Amino acid sequence: VEGNGASYSVQMEAGIENCDLFIAVTESDELNLLCCIIAKKAGDCHPVARVRDHAYNKEASYLKEELGLALVINPELAAAEDIARVLRFPSALAIEPFAMGRVELIKFKLPEDSPLIGLSVKEAIAKYKYDVLFCSAERGDEVFVTKGDFVFEGKDIISMIAPPRRATAFLSKVGLSSSAANSAIIVGGGEITHYLCEICEKKSIKIKLIEGNKEICDSYAEEFPDITVVHGDTAEQATLIDEGIEHTDAFLALTDRDEENIFLSLYAKEHCDGKIVTKIDRLDFDDVIKHLELDTVVYPKNVTSSIILRYVRSMRS
Repeated sequence: VEGNGASYSVQMEAGIENCDLFIAVTESDELNLLCCIIAKKAGDCHPVARVRDHAYNKEASYLKEELGLALVINPELAAAEDIARVLRFPSALAIEPFAMGRVELIKFKLPEDSPLIGLSVKEAIAKYKYDVLFCSAERGDEVFVTKGDFVFEGKDIISMIAPPRRATAFLSKVGLSSSAANSAIIVGGGEITHYLCEICEKKSIKIKLIEGNKEICDSYAEEFPDITVVHGDTAEQATLIDEGIEHTDAFLALTDRDEENIFLSLYAKEHCDGKIVTKIDRLDFDDVIKHLELDTVVYPKNVTSSIILRYVRSMRS
């Protein structure tokens, strides 16, 4: 339907009266909120608004309650929270919370020297006596449902569900480090970095930010006096070496350029033993990126759609 999404008549033409879910994801936060207000009044549906402005972040719960919204999603904040969870357990490729964080889906690559190799799922549970649920395993281009007779192999990418503490204890038993990152180098001072600095500040993670824009550097230095802000060329190898890439617990490539993030991460992989996180905005070359073995890749767009899908599934249950 072509038209203004905030128009009552356009929404009626689109069938808002019979709609269960309404999603507003235009580039304007205010327009998204207005669309949702009209949709809620016109169709009594479940409205979801994407709201990215940092100024609205602290008011998200108020907006949700007072405007009757089902969800208020900030993609950059959600991506930062995803990265922060991975920093808590760097051996994981990805961590997704469920049931308000009481359980998590953890994806990790099985080391080739892991004691799990050669064991079936049934044997592993019996041996380690931890109550965890194995969901799936990715082996090359194949995906397996991990039933009791599934046998683990080196480099398998395993997805597992468990409460956070139980998962950490189990994975440390099978050859994966459970130590949280205490330091991180971030390249790029965008919105995700801003939210991540706020989170890491509360967790006492030492942050060093490298940014090429002097004004952005000054802004971060003023707002976050406890982090080290470096004004320099983010693509210069000498800058990364000088700032301690070889000794950091985590390296996060969060610039606005996907290509630069990929190259930075590949370079970091050769010089850093810590966790490496790569932000990718475009989805066009997803198949190619998968074969680069970049460690943890964060797609803000996928994070947003994942949150919406979880809500849709909860509506059906």
